[in-house]
Amino acid sequence: MEKSELVIFGEEVILNLNGGTKRFDINCVEAAFEFKYIKNLKYLRPGGWLFDRFEKDINRLNHLPNGIKTNFLLFSNFNLLRKEMGKTAWKELSNRYDCVTCRYTHPLME
Repeated sequence: MEKSELVIFGEEVILNLNGGTKRFDINCVEAAFEFKYIKNLKYLRPGGWLFDRFEKDINRLNHLPNGIKTNFLLFSNFNLLRKEMGKTAWKELSNRYDCVTCRYTHPLME
């Protein structure tokens, strides 16, 4: 069983009900997205609990069948990744797998 925060299905969806729980055939999925929010940079360092959690999410996306577009999207209130520690951690996370698209965004601060 795979869990993603958002998936986009193809034109046909195979649905199974198991005791009230909906299960979708993975072959019906065209794209899968994970959305993550960070508010404290100190946890986003290699070996930090947030880094490890994000790494597991990206790894799970990477193991979806070929042909599914996989996306990991990281948000923050401030440009936390402008700091060296953030740049290093993000570079390591986002370059793990070629088939997972990793994006980072934050509000424009004027």
